[in-house]
Amino acid sequence: MVRLLCLLLFITPFTSSASPRTVYPLSSSTLNPGAMGVELSALYSQTLSYFDVDGNEVELDEDDDYKLMDYDFSLTYGYTAQIQIGVNAKFRQVTSVNSTTENSASGLESVAALFKYQFKNNSDYHFAISGEYRYRPYENEVYSSASNVPADEIVLGDSGASFLVTAHLDAVISKWTTIESSLGYHMPPNDLSPELPYRISLIKNFNTWAFWGGVKGIYSLGSDEYADAPSLKPFNANGETARWNSINRSFAMPFGGVRFLMGKKYRLSFEGGQIMSGTSTDKTMEGLVSLSWNTGGVSKEERLENAFKEYTSEATIIKVSPRGKFLKIDKGLVQDVAKGAAVDIYKSDYFGGNILIASGVVYESGPNWAIVRLTKRYKDMPIEKGLTVRVK
Repeated sequence: MVRLLCLLLFITPFTSSASPRTVYPLSSSTLNPGAMGVELSALYSQTLSYFDVDGNEVELDEDDDYKLMDYDFSLTYGYTAQIQIGVNAKFRQVTSVNSTTENSASGLESVAALFKYQFKNNSDYHFAISGEYRYRPYENEVYSSASNVPADEIVLGDSGASFLVTAHLDAVISKWTTIESSLGYHMPPNDLSPELPYRISLIKNFNTWAFWGGVKGIYSLGSDEYADAPSLKPFNANGETARWNSINRSFAMPFGGVRFLMGKKYRLSFEGGQIMSGTSTDKTMEGLVSLSWNTGGVSKEERLENAFKEYTSEATIIKVSPRGKFLKIDKGLVQDVAKGAAVDIYKSDYFGGNILIASGVVYESGPNWAIVRLTKRYKDMPIEKGLTVRVK
């Protein structure tokens, strides 16, 4: 799979006219209405050592080894401009080796239903809430002691259902620089303690590629009932790893990545990181490769164009009353701007920006002028000469 993705990277032509947001969509963004999104990814995780329940690093025995491969498939759909729904399926392979035994297992690890809601944003900050319900189609056997665990048995992961809700906040520093952050509340499977997953990264965007670096991890809320007596916790057939059936697990992982835009549509990403500290989990080295694309849907520009089709005339503000309640525009009865007509006030620029600031109604109309009374404000921006007024 990795070879296939690398081949795609070199044989697919790049585009130089793409927006940076096309290369790296913000985590708070949603698909355009009607768009279908597909993402394929492969994660390789190698256990280097593990952290005990007190956060002490414990080296593996010389012959011990544990590897994990996750293959993810996600399908998402832009239900509206602010709502995105989707599904995910994860296929997993694990291999565990010690001085006497090598065990492996593979199969469908989980399926999930996905949801994201994007709030109306300003130009500097973008905010969204996402949710995930994940179901695992297997149930791990529980043993009272390590000696009762069969030597030839190994689990795929923590069994049971889980629920995750995440807040995404992205700060746009400039056209080329973004700070991306998220904080979640996770109710994990296998009766583990609730926890707070987090991620923060600095992203540098370019026309056809982007790179980033940051820290991600988990902070445990520390409610595991075996926290004071870890030796009493029942056992699963974990193999040579501490990442399953843990006690108040936590970790911090610095990471970095790079993404390339191919053919205006496909995004190829590579990300790597290593856990540097933690409790009741593995110290791992991880590498992720992913390929994603979407069908486009109805773009923001098309939605804006469709909205403009509702307007019958466009005018410019030529005067504003001292209190800002009334304004005068340069179109009137000759241009079919009649008394009672509804209007919207926009701030436009040379880069195609159209920000809806306020709405109003035509209070009085003359041959080539009209007086508009404001009825609603949407943005805390000044109403001034030169702004665009569109008449419905």
